[in-house]
Amino acid sequence: MDVDSSSPSADLRGAVLMAAFSLAWFMWAASSLQPPWRARAAAVGLVLPAALLALGRRTARVVRRDGPPPSPFRVPFYRWAVLFEALAVPVAVIVLSRLNLSEYIPTAVAVIVGVHFLGLTAAFGGQLYTIVGLGMIGVGVAAPFGAPAADWVVIVSGGCGVILWVTAAIRILAVRTALASGES
Repeated sequence: MDVDSSSPSADLRGAVLMAAFSLAWFMWAASSLQPPWRARAAAVGLVLPAALLALGRRTARVVRRDGPPPSPFRVPFYRWAVLFEALAVPVAVIVLSRLNLSEYIPTAVAVIVGVHFLGLTAAFGGQLYTIVGLGMIGVGVAAPFGAPAADWVVIVSGGCGVILWVTAAIRILAVRTALASGES
């Protein structure tokens, strides 16, 4: 298989999580737009992840024969990556809000989530998580240098949504291809 983990079940679970989180990023981008673009972006942000989640669900029916994937929380580096993200995001939001630097919240969140993905690389190996992490960090850091502050939320959250959505699509299609070729 062309994906990083050891089982189709684990690959599929990761893809479904990425598709679900892409929905959150897309909705954050849509919420910062003005009508009628807000509704249009929200519709696209709902339809794209929903399509992947449906495809992932159909694929899961085939993958179930492998049994459930092992819990990633058994991998210490994974636990640390998730704990870092869970603590760092609210702290960054609070600190930036209190310093009247709220426009930097999308950048901070993207960088924190990107670093979390680098932790997943350490936990599970492979290059996919590294690419996702560096992509999210890059989108987060680049926005303040290339666009007015009013556009940062759309650029960063939309960019992170696209990164996660594309990665989820790649993972689901890789699992489906492996299953079709009998590789699993």
